[in-house]
Amino acid sequence: ESKSIFLCLHDVFPKWEEHVHRFMERDDKGRALTFAMQSHIIELNKGLRNFAEKKSLDELNMLEKWILFLMTYEEKSENRLLRELIESEEIFRKAEEVLRVISQDERIKEQAYARHKFERDMAQLREDAERIKAEGLIKGREEGLEMGRELEKRTMIQNMLSNGLPDELIVQ
Repeated sequence: ESKSIFLCLHDVFPKWEEHVHRFMERDDKGRALTFAMQSHIIELNKGLRNFAEKKSLDELNMLEKWILFLMTYEEKSENRLLRELIESEEIFRKAEEVLRVISQDERIKEQAYARHKFERDMAQLREDAERIKAEGLIKGREEGLEMGRELEKRTMIQNMLSNGLPDELIVQ
């Protein structure tokens, strides 16, 4: 199963109020691939606006807490909810620690970037391999069908000849 999660800073669907969207994938023939692939689009700004009026952490679900963390981390001294979140939940204290370490050490930043690039490259290679495999299967199927049609034509012509039909009729 493949899941893609897209975090978007700007509103992708301005007319929709929700900030989390899940889409069904379909192949070129319209067959649903939902069980094999899922795409989730999270509009971070819209998510932040949607729960900006909430006054306590208890009113936020985990996704909203992560949006709050990601979108306001840079301004943590100014955001009361974010300070409370980091103080009250260990996962966010650990995330803050990782961000602090990464941002202070140039070598770690380069390693993190290299790892991220490697993961993206591997994902692209897997996607390319799947596409090439699918194209190869389609091309092989088309070639097989063409060979079958040619064989069928030859067989029909041989049957007509063996039944004594005139050449002019066979050509028609």
